[in-house]
Amino acid sequence: MDLDSVGANTAAGHKRRADSLTNTSGNLNAGLNEEMSVSVKKFRSSSREEILTVRSSIDQLRRNFPLDRFNYHFPPVIFRHQLYSMLPRKSRTEIDREVNVLRQRNEIRFIKFDLRGDEIALIKTEDYREHVRGYSRDRLQNPLLIERFLDMIENFEVSITTADLNKERMFSDENIQSLVKVGVLILRDVKSWWVSFPGAGQFIKTFHSGREKVLTMIRKSKYSSILETELIHRGLPKRCIGMHYAIHDIIGGDLVESANTSSGRILRYR
Repeated sequence: MDLDSVGANTAAGHKRRADSLTNTSGNLNAGLNEEMSVSVKKFRSSSREEILTVRSSIDQLRRNFPLDRFNYHFPPVIFRHQLYSMLPRKSRTEIDREVNVLRQRNEIRFIKFDLRGDEIALIKTEDYREHVRGYSRDRLQNPLLIERFLDMIENFEVSITTADLNKERMFSDENIQSLVKVGVLILRDVKSWWVSFPGAGQFIKTFHSGREKVLTMIRKSKYSSILETELIHRGLPKRCIGMHYAIHDIIGGDLVESANTSSGRILRYR
């Protein structure tokens, strides 16, 4: 239901409620029931719109991710905390909840890097699968190995144990080593593995480079503050992912303070 329809139905509901005050109690109950029905529909529509807002923000970052600049060595990677910057009217709890819904629907894949404890990366499931298949196609003797792995990890978040991999002889120790070689498993501890992707190391290096360069620009500015528009005007070297990407990273990651002014949003180094 669109906003115009909701507005029209709500206005009609108010008129019926006013008219019903002069009618019998039976008519009053009918009017109230109809109004409650409209409210339920509005709530359901709002819930769908919230999910679409989070999803569209992910898609926006994904579309602007310069894959060709890095020769497609890694897929579009978005951090959950970047959504906090993109959706300032939503609480972080709301965003986390909606992100979890997308994960439960298997629309996105969670990736945990060795960064700050709460930083979770998001990759669209279709992008993850396409990237892993493309990289491993000529590097694995058994192409079905990667398909079994992709199907299995749908039931796991950011890590998986050796016991789970060995369960029912799904993956032998030799299979696990093959998965490590193509970059989809990284050792977490003696009994478990992080789920990863080929090119993760290069991505982290590129990501950190952009973050540090932007923070340095802000720190070296007068009063360690700078307008967002000025940062965008300066830009970043092509070896970095991009200025908009970096700005959402440092704001959502609480690495800078931000405030709206008459001249635009200003960022201040913490």
